[in-house]
Amino acid sequence: MRVIVESQFVKDAQHLPDAVQKKLAAYVDICSVNPFDVRLHAKPLSGPLQGFFSFRIGRDYRALFRFVDPMTVFLSRVGNRKDIYR
Repeated sequence: MRVIVESQFVKDAQHLPDAVQKKLAAYVDICSVNPFDVRLHAKPLSGPLQGFFSFRIGRDYRALFRFVDPMTVFLSRVGNRKDIYR
């Protein structure tokens, strides 16, 4: 699986706490193998974010991604779950 990271994803990730950044790095590696690995708790989104998926990074953080094609994942945003879906 190929992973493309948007510049906004990198900016968002830089503002995360260090422990969450380390966990995010591990989860991006997992996502590059299988975006629907059970450890990620990935789910499809609805409404204005239809076409996107999210995966958990701990209890309070989420990463948004979408598929460009069946073998390419595009990571677009990462942040606190209370803000990320807006």
